[in-house]
Amino acid sequence: MSEVAKAVKPLFDKFIDFFDIFDLSFFVSGATFVAAIAWAGLTPGLAQLIGFEPLASGDHLVSGHMPTVAAAMLVLASYVSGMTCFALGRFVRKWAFRFKQSLAGAPRARRSLLFERLEEHGMLEHLPDGSFRVSAYGHRVPWLARYFANGGSDRESALYVRMWAEVRQRERFAPSFSLLRRYWVSAATLDGLFVAFCTWAVLLLLEDQSLQGWVPTIATAVGAVFCLREAQRYNHYQRDELVATLLHAYDLPDKQLGDMMEGVPTPVELEPASAVTELEKVLAPPEVTAPPEVTAPPEVTAPPEVTAPPAEVSASPTED
Repeated sequence: MSEVAKAVKPLFDKFIDFFDIFDLSFFVSGATFVAAIAWAGLTPGLAQLIGFEPLASGDHLVSGHMPTVAAAMLVLASYVSGMTCFALGRFVRKWAFRFKQSLAGAPRARRSLLFERLEEHGMLEHLPDGSFRVSAYGHRVPWLARYFANGGSDRESALYVRMWAEVRQRERFAPSFSLLRRYWVSAATLDGLFVAFCTWAVLLLLEDQSLQGWVPTIATAVGAVFCLREAQRYNHYQRDELVATLLHAYDLPDKQLGDMMEGVPTPVELEPASAVTELEKVLAPPEVTAPPEVTAPPEVTAPPEVTAPPAEVSASPTED
């Protein structure tokens, strides 16, 4: 069963990679946002678009199935709205938590989460002036020192991209790369949901300003804040995993580390790369071997002929 799972997993990963072209995380926040503006009546033609006819009473009568063009337009609107919500939410989260750290009195050099994680793992040393330098152990990573020539205060973004490239380009990091992508997608989804929930909160407040109307408004606003907080937490997890993945590789013995840097395939990388071939090997029915040929029975030879007994002994010679 484990062999089947190993064979199917690459096929599943390729299936997921196909949907990465249109990141599904954008549809979650985008559909939530489109539902909010549709509920508030900000899109008068939406009812007719999806196959509803308005009645004089204010209700709607279903006129038929949703047209294919209308469905495609809704999907596209959700996707574009999701991208917009993500961009705005990521911008708000970045500046909101930077402002929070400023209020806490954290010096600018200490605001780098990536540098802090590298320091905790012994790769960097924090200097009294607030800058960082590569420790003796950190020089084990040959390309790390270049990002701290001037203390590293303005090179966190460049180092972050370089670490992503390191994980993405090496086959042995594939499990961690999959986990990092999951963290990124989760953070992106929550960033977009923050904006979508804020939209819902504002529309609910405008719709009903009574005491009963404040309850769903406050609940939605609290949900938006928690989305922003969780997005930041996934951002922390992403950097933690990024640093730990690289340390896992550069903590290897010198021989294995040298092989990795030179591109020598590891035992894991030597496994067959074709998932289809492996799957065919596992699922193929056993070969039916032809039954052994039945040989003809040995010929029965005739029994040997019985020869006549020797002639009778002639009479004894007569006496003289």
